Amino acid sequence: MQASFVTEQLITLAVTCGLGIVIGIGFDALSVLQQFMLLSKTAQFVIDLLYCLLMTVFVFIVLVLNSWGEVRAYTFFAMGAGGLFYYLFCHRFCRRQMVRGVEVFIAVARFIGKPFIWSTRHLTRLVRSLSQLLKTVVQAGRHRWQKIKLKIHNKKKE
Repeated sequence: MQASFVTEQLITLAVTCGLGIVIGIGFDALSVLQQFMLLSKTAQFVIDLLYCLLMTVFVFIVLVLNSWGEVRAYTFFAMGAGGLFYYLFCHRFCRRQMVRGVEVFIAVARFIGKPFIWSTRHLTRLVRSLSQLLKTVVQAGRHRWQKIKLKIHNKKKE
């Protein structure tokens, strides 16, 4: 019975250490996305607050599923140790990979979007030209119609 209890605690310790690593990865992913998006300070605050709330709910759910919600001091120490491990050994590599991934995603999106942007630009130019041509034709037609009306009016007077 005692060995089972110790095993459960070690499993909880490993899970909470993994939670610390996951929270660190999530925080880096969030900061990389914020690096590429131009957000106001208020928007950054709201996003950070939502991230903290989301991670709190995530930790609560994992602790309930793993140890029936039993919170002990070693769970916080293990989460901190996991976060520290991530920061010391994986942070730079993971962040670099995330930045490269976002840059590749942006490059692919631009490459795929270029034909659409090009066609949209040319289509808007064509629509503007046709619109200008139509305005010219309508104005010429109105002018001719005025002349015809004037001729008809003059003939009625005679």
